[in-house]
Amino acid sequence: MKKLAFLTLFMACSTMIVHAQDIQITAEFKEIANIRQQNNGKLSLNNEQNKPIITDIDSIFSTSNVFYHVIKNGKHGIYYISGKQCIPIEYDNIERVYEDYWCITKDKKMGLCWSNGKQLFPLAYKDIKILRKEEEKKHHDIFIIQKEKYGLYDHNGKKIYPYQYNKVVRFHNHCWILEKDSTSQDILFKGKTLVKNITMSRYESPILSYENHTFKYYYTFQKGRLWGLIDEEGQIRIKPNYEKPLKEIKNRKIEAPKCLIVCQQNHYGIINLDNQIILPAQYKSITQKVFQNILEVETTQGKQLFNLQTNRIITPFYYDKSMFDFDYLYLYKGTHVTPFNPRKDQVVLPFEYSDTKNINESDNFIKSPQNLACLLFSKEKNMASSTPATNCYMA
Repeated sequence: MKKLAFLTLFMACSTMIVHAQDIQITAEFKEIANIRQQNNGKLSLNNEQNKPIITDIDSIFSTSNVFYHVIKNGKHGIYYISGKQCIPIEYDNIERVYEDYWCITKDKKMGLCWSNGKQLFPLAYKDIKILRKEEEKKHHDIFIIQKEKYGLYDHNGKKIYPYQYNKVVRFHNHCWILEKDSTSQDILFKGKTLVKNITMSRYESPILSYENHTFKYYYTFQKGRLWGLIDEEGQIRIKPNYEKPLKEIKNRKIEAPKCLIVCQQNHYGIINLDNQIILPAQYKSITQKVFQNILEVETTQGKQLFNLQTNRIITPFYYDKSMFDFDYLYLYKGTHVTPFNPRKDQVVLPFEYSDTKNINESDNFIKSPQNLACLLFSKEKNMASSTPATNCYMA
């Protein structure tokens, strides 16, 4: 008895989400073709009268409930669910791109067809990339096409930038890096704005800013030997005036204004997104600490702490290095150390002790003066008790 495999698609009752263009295509056809298994184990696509449209199919599957993707003798083709041919079975591979295009491959050459099978780009290219920008239920496509080099075409297949790029790399959701050579780049933002002769490092993370109840990306860029900041639309926010990439100060509250560490004349300072100076570029280094809004700045005299929220230096002295635990910074100067409370911008103890430790993440400290006696200091009771060093427990 002949084995039959029968597949019928009812588009009117389908619960799957189908692209609007596909629905329009489906509406043009009244008949639905079906798949049957032949005696030799292969498949056929038959019309509603059960007459074969295609025979000896190796594999067939539906796409978006609108098309059949057919593979026969190693070649690929596309048919409508009615059984009408959309793309002939003669390609080495066919891939659906978004819901609008078919990317076709044959003899290592690529082409692009519209969803209805009409050709957009002939079978003549090494690579085809599609950059899509979504805008209020509409989309804007740019095609990046490679012959020997890459060129750019608009959504109608019209060339907008010549074949001049050796490499095209997607840097982030909003921009592509177009390399002419190892030292020359153009950047395409959101598929519509091309900024020429600037360089963006692939190793620098984008800066995400919360502005006017929405998020916006910024990117550090280089022009000549100087660095600036550009937004996701390709608009320059901060002109290239700095010697090194602008570094975001992180771990701040989402509503806090973005601040950046910048370098001029080999010294560091802090600015905001409007290029206004928060801290002049007069420091040997600026390092962000683990505590929110606390930074360490260094001059030739030593290091100090700076509070980004109050915009002021919060240690009236210089120190040599710092360490931290869960609740405190420890500031070292020579052979002495003192804890610093980052929540209150206060030094807890004077610079009189060779060692001090916080006890069990509390406000109590064990401290060792130079005479090797050990003091247990309670910040809450504002008192200290002395005990021999041999009996001290150093937390």
